[in-house]
Amino acid sequence: MRLAIFGGTGRSGQPLVAQALTRGYEVTALVRSTGKAAAVLPPDADGLTLVEGDLLNAAAVSKAVAGTDAVTTSPGRSRVRPRICSSGRSATSWPPWTSTACDASSP
Repeated sequence: MRLAIFGGTGRSGQPLVAQALTRGYEVTALVRSTGKAAAVLPPDADGLTLVEGDLLNAAAVSKAVAGTDAVTTSPGRSRVRPRICSSGRSATSWPPWTSTACDASSP
């Protein structure tokens, strides 16, 4: 099984990554920092691929989920402050790249 994990370097994400790898899954972890990931995730683990980015980056999310069978999330707090669109919706609505998020023309 190929599994994408968002938040794999956090307190609940680290054991999730370790357990998936122990079960023989191929894991793609979307991480904000590959430097932090190298320090907290199993080094040179077979079946582990890191994708640097965050949940607000559609390209990084797409890359992380490409070819996977399942996705699990365990994201921590983000340092990004939500921006409120003129429509009153938050720009960090999930998923952030859908029509519920602000587009380039929204203030």
